[in-house]
Amino acid sequence: SIPGVGVDPGCFGSASIATANTGPFLGTQVILQYASEQLHLHHLCSFFIVIAGTGRGYQKAVSDWSASTGKKLTLENANVPSTATDFTPYVLAAKQAGCDGIMVNGVQPQMVAWAKAMQAQGMTNTTLLALSSTYTTQAASAIGNPGFPMYAASEFAPYTDASNTANTAWRSLMTANKIPLTSFAQCGYLAAEYLVQVLK
Repeated sequence: SIPGVGVDPGCFGSASIATANTGPFLGTQVILQYASEQLHLHHLCSFFIVIAGTGRGYQKAVSDWSASTGKKLTLENANVPSTATDFTPYVLAAKQAGCDGIMVNGVQPQMVAWAKAMQAQGMTNTTLLALSSTYTTQAASAIGNPGFPMYAASEFAPYTDASNTANTAWRSLMTANKIPLTSFAQCGYLAAEYLVQVLK
C-alpha cells in the first residue's frame, strides 16, 4: 500500500505500507525541535486531539523531542475532543501556564478557530505551531494576520515558494486541474509517482 497521507501509527510501522508523507508524529517532533532550538521558546505546551490509536504516536513524538533536547513541556493536554469548536478554555489554560509556544495537532478548521481564540485573548507574545494540514493558502487567508507568530510544518519542499523547481510539475498539474495547493496534495501526487515507478 502506498498511501499519500499516513496518519495512524500502523502506517509507519508496517512493512507492507509505505506512506509518501512523514506523518503527524515525526511532524510533531520536528516542529517542537524547531520551536525549542531555533525559535528558542522555553515554555512549550501541547494540545492533542487523540483519535483511536494516535495517542501513543504523539506521546512518543514528545518523548523523542525531550530525549533529543533535554527539555520538557510546560503543559501537555491529550484530551482535546475531536468535536471541539470553541478552544477558549484550552487557550486560557495555556495563557495561565505561561506558554510561549503552543503546539496543536488540529486540522485546518480547528487551527483557524484556535488562532481566533488566541486573538480574542490578546496572546500577542505566544507562538502557535501547527502540523502540515494547516499549511494551506486557505488557512492563511482565513487566519490573516493573527497578531502573533504562527508556523505550520511543510512535509515537502514548501510550495509557497513558486521559484522552487522541485514543485514545478506538481504545481502545473494541480493548477491545470483546479486542485488546491496543499501539503496533502503533494502527498497524493508523490504516492502516484511512486506507484508508477514501482509498476514500471
